[in-house]
Amino acid sequence: MDTRLYNSLRKSIIFKDVSEVNFNEIVSEIPFRILDYKKNEILFFEGDDCNSIGIVLDGEVEVNKGLTIGKKVNITKIKAGDMFAEAVVFSQYHKFPATIEASSDSKVLFISRENIVKMCSKYPDFIEKFMGILSTKISILNNKVSLLSMKSIRHKILFYISKEGKQDKNGHLSIKIAKQDLANKIGVERPSLSRELIKMQDENMLNMDGKKITVICDINEYLI
Repeated sequence: MDTRLYNSLRKSIIFKDVSEVNFNEIVSEIPFRILDYKKNEILFFEGDDCNSIGIVLDGEVEVNKGLTIGKKVNITKIKAGDMFAEAVVFSQYHKFPATIEASSDSKVLFISRENIVKMCSKYPDFIEKFMGILSTKISILNNKVSLLSMKSIRHKILFYISKEGKQDKNGHLSIKIAKQDLANKIGVERPSLSRELIKMQDENMLNMDGKKITVICDINEYLI
């Protein structure tokens, strides 16, 4: 493994807290598989077998779920240093529940299920980090399921901002995101999203300034 890839893997979410000694042992003992993907290339289709986890070393991939013909919902984007399939690979079903697609030219490192088990049994700091990431991903997935189950676009907008927004100096939650990206995140068509945002602004629920959306109402009143 060349120096650049070594450093990328070392900084990844799964290995950054592993001791230097253990990391070097893992790199020398565990067989990795590294593949390159072009932008828009499919890594895995929904329903494909999953027998390894993927760590994005360079670029970005996204997880998309097809709801109807011609429509897809972006579940999440996985940037360099992050990983995917860590929950699916150990499930009884172990098939991808969504499609994994490269959103830019990307380089992905794969570790088989069997080698993950070896690392968990041999390196305590690795299994602690792995289980922490798994728990966090499950929590994020639960939020996504809650979001997609909401029928009202208004509720979806407020729920998403309540989870992803940051508080400004006035105590209001705000987020910077392109309208199309927000539409993909909450699983609605962009025109429908735009109409609802305008209505909410007219009702003094939020303000829009370019990509910035600031909620000025009490979100809890609408999400309870």
